[in-house]
Amino acid sequence: MVESRRTLVDQRTGFTHTLTDTLKQYFPQALQWFAGETSRKLRAFLTRWPTLEHLGQAKVDDITAVLRTLRCRKVAAAAQELVEKIRTAVPLTRDQAIIDGYAIYAQSLAAIIEPLELQIAKYDKAIAAAWAVHPDRQIFDSLPGAGVVMAPRLAVAFGTDRSRYQAAHDVECYSGIAPVIEQSGNQRWIHARWGFPTFMHQTFHEFAQASIPYSAWAKAFYEDQRERGAGHHAAVRALAFRAITRPSAHSPSAGSGSSFVSGQTAISTTRSSTSRH
Repeated sequence: MVESRRTLVDQRTGFTHTLTDTLKQYFPQALQWFAGETSRKLRAFLTRWPTLEHLGQAKVDDITAVLRTLRCRKVAAAAQELVEKIRTAVPLTRDQAIIDGYAIYAQSLAAIIEPLELQIAKYDKAIAAAWAVHPDRQIFDSLPGAGVVMAPRLAVAFGTDRSRYQAAHDVECYSGIAPVIEQSGNQRWIHARWGFPTFMHQTFHEFAQASIPYSAWAKAFYEDQRERGAGHHAAVRALAFRAITRPSAHSPSAGSGSSFVSGQTAISTTRSSTSRH
């Protein structure tokens, strides 16, 4: 379930980036006026007024009605402010062929993104219901930076079949977090793994990154890796590796808070990834 949700999120991300690129070709003001590419407000206005010219012909009452439908605050003042911006705006291009072509494409993208948002919301509701009764919910919810998205994903990654993995290294290798060490004579080469379950790998990598603002230990470890010359992703991967390998070894001293994994035995050598909900 969580993996399918991520697939929809990736599709939404791709379409929203494409929408941004499209608007930059003929109507860049829309990205500034309507809170960016992921905004529902942006899609609502594009659906009704796909170009600066169309928006310039809109009545204040119509703009107010749309803002009210979106449950915006102080809609009258917001509508008037938008009208003033429209009045002084300068078109990026006046080539009607370019404007018409991109306008219909922007409307198409907005129409695709909206149902994706609804389906992702359905997944969020279903995952929340399953997560509420998951036996390991409290453990994963306690991890710094896990949140409502990453905690269920971590639970799925480790699973409930305690017999699948015999050691933490098994999890690291299977997920692609552990590096590959090749050695021949006096030559030694360490590199990232090329084959692994993508979603599981993403889960550990993204959780490690999400933990940095919430865990002093994770932040210190990450910064140390960067100072040693590692790139961003290499440093995050090293952080994920260390947390899976020896979580309790990196707990802070008593009374100083939680480490990256809070010393939880759940994220240790006995977890698995066979559970799916």
